[in-house]
Amino acid sequence: MDYVYRFLLILTFFIFYLPYVWSSCAKREPTKKRIKIDSCEDIDPYHVSRLKDFAERYPKGFVESYRKEAEKEVQDIMESYKGAILIERQGGNTFKYFLASKDKQVCNKFDKGKLMNVVIDFACCDGDPNPPCYLGLGSYVVKISEAGIK
Repeated sequence: MDYVYRFLLILTFFIFYLPYVWSSCAKREPTKKRIKIDSCEDIDPYHVSRLKDFAERYPKGFVESYRKEAEKEVQDIMESYKGAILIERQGGNTFKYFLASKDKQVCNKFDKGKLMNVVIDFACCDGDPNPPCYLGLGSYVVKISEAGIK
């Protein structure tokens, strides 16, 4: 009888917990939001330890004949992490959003403290190297209004 209860417990786990895990990466719609940028950090992906580790480790996992293609993939991924982290503080909460940009000093374009209209989307950080996952973030800016930009 003990096995029946264990089986039911495991079955319950799969029925209730796994859909929750899968839904955490379900495609959510981008959200329009007004944010006030309190600070901004320019990101150079070649100076982020998690990205540097990924860049060194990833190509080594492939056979020699595919290593050049893997190195090209790494280069593309590293380039996709160029940009900035926009930081907004509301009360005791801090919100961080990744903004992809080829401009190495994109933060200089923003007036700190001004409200901006943005569209925020959410990344599925389930092990893929999608931006902004290796920065420890889950949300990124898709579109930004001209208001608040110098």
